[in-house]
Amino acid sequence: MTGAQAPTVFAETPCIPASGLPSAFLQMAAMRGHDPLSLLAGTGLFAGDWVDPQRQMSPVQFERLLTNLVHAQHGEDMAFLVGARHAQMADAPLWSPVVWQGAGATWIALTGSQRGGDLPAWQAEAFAGMMRERLRPLLPAGTALQFYFRHAMPRYLEQYHAHLGENLTFSAPANLIRADAYVDLLTPPAVAFLCRLRALLDTSPPADLPLCAAHFGFSVATMKRRLKAQGTHFQQQLDEARRLQLLRAVTAFGDPATAPQPTAFAFSTDPSNRNREQRRLTGLTALQLRHLLIGYAGERVEY
Repeated sequence: MTGAQAPTVFAETPCIPASGLPSAFLQMAAMRGHDPLSLLAGTGLFAGDWVDPQRQMSPVQFERLLTNLVHAQHGEDMAFLVGARHAQMADAPLWSPVVWQGAGATWIALTGSQRGGDLPAWQAEAFAGMMRERLRPLLPAGTALQFYFRHAMPRYLEQYHAHLGENLTFSAPANLIRADAYVDLLTPPAVAFLCRLRALLDTSPPADLPLCAAHFGFSVATMKRRLKAQGTHFQQQLDEARRLQLLRAVTAFGDPATAPQPTAFAFSTDPSNRNREQRRLTGLTALQLRHLLIGYAGERVEY
């Protein structure tokens, strides 16, 4: 018999013990010569809160703390160090990996659990650094890791090489990691509001707005307000779910049109409409996407 589902966590829900992960990052700042208390600006926490075992932070407060830390240190390696420290902890309140197998590899999509839209570059760096550390003991020696980032190539590329290696692709359609081996990577059940919403949308056909609102016990108006409070809207989350479905279909089957339901989303059977939708979601045609992610010998691809 399964237990009751854990309560849904929203961006403003106090759920992160201040004496745990936040305290570890404040100690990191102190070790690097920075006043840790100055990093509490905008978080709503005070001097003694981060050692109080009863004090909890919300994800939005925690994100502000990390933003302060990364920007205050002015170190191009700081986001990667934040990710490495995350890897030593039990959870990552701001990020949620989506894992699947395809094309002889394990794929991990790096998605935000508390915000809509693209992750800021420093969060993608931290998330990638965290997952690399978590994957290290699970992979056979010498297993290649390929990192894909949605943002453009940064000027401090040497930090990527130092922390992630040289298999890097920038301006990709999604933040992804490809491990050329099977990895049994356990992920905790989703509790964040946006993660649970994307799970509802990861169907074919996807749930509509009224159905999703009813699932959470909201009216449609309240659902829209909840999404706005997290910096997103329903169409953006639907697009994110469809983009992940497309990536899974391409890596697992090569052509999303041939993937069985519900792995592939219910695009129009008209190839022209399907290609337009794929390009809208990823900026690439299906052929270009296949070539970018898994490569097909003998294919001529123009970008």
